[in-house]
Amino acid sequence: QQRQQQLTSDVLAKINSYIQEYGKDKGFKIIFGTTTEGNILYGLDEDDLTETILTNLNSQYKSNLEESIEEK
Repeated sequence: QQRQQQLTSDVLAKINSYIQEYGKDKGFKIIFGTTTEGNILYGLDEDDLTETILTNLNSQYKSNLEESIEEK
């Protein structure tokens, strides 16, 4: 069973790598799919909102923390 999982994982890694190359070559902005690693198989780095979202969430958390401290 473990060997089968490793083989499957290796094949999926190769497929995902190919999909990323294909997406870049064909000019796709994003390609969705379903894998154990997530639902976006390919996306342009410039469309990645991770840093923006994390910055805003951290700012919001900091504001909430400061308000909580002031209330005490």
